Amino acid sequence: MINLPQYDLNTWLQELKPYQKDDIDILLQMNHHNPEIVAEICLSANGASNTVKFGGVVVQESTFFNNFKAEIKNFICGDSKYDYYYEQLKKCIEPNRYKTTLITSICMAIHGILGVSAAVIYPAVILLLSSIAAIGINAYCGINQTKI
Repeated sequence: MINLPQYDLNTWLQELKPYQKDDIDILLQMNHHNPEIVAEICLSANGASNTVKFGGVVVQESTFFNNFKAEIKNFICGDSKYDYYYEQLKKCIEPNRYKTTLITSICMAIHGILGVSAAVIYPAVILLLSSIAAIGINAYCGINQTKI
C-alpha cells in the first residue's frame, strides 16, 4: 500500500493543465461534484463519431472503466506487480513533488496494462486519487499496513 496525501479535490486538480481543469470543473458541476462519475466520463469520450476507431478491438466503456479502477486499486493497495514503481517512488520523491510523482508513476505503471496512453488516463487518475484520499487509504484497501 502506498502513502496517499490527504488533499482535497481542488488541490489534486491543480496537477492538470488549465484547459483540462476548466473542463473537469464543468463536468464536476454537472455531475454533483462526483469525481468517479467524471473520471468515467473522461475515459469514455469517443472523439469524432464519423472516423474509424484506432486499434483493432472496441472495448465497452464500462469494462474499460472497471479495469481502470481495478488497476488503480492494485497499485494503491500494494500489488507486487508494481514493486518496481514502489521502489522508484521511494528513490525519487521530493516532498513538495510527491503528488505529481505519484500521479505520473500510476499512469506509467498502468497505461500499458490498459492499452492506452498515460496522458489519456492522467485526469482520471487524479479524480480517483481524490476520491480515495477522501475515504482514506486503509478503508479503501481494507488493511492497516503500509508498503511504502
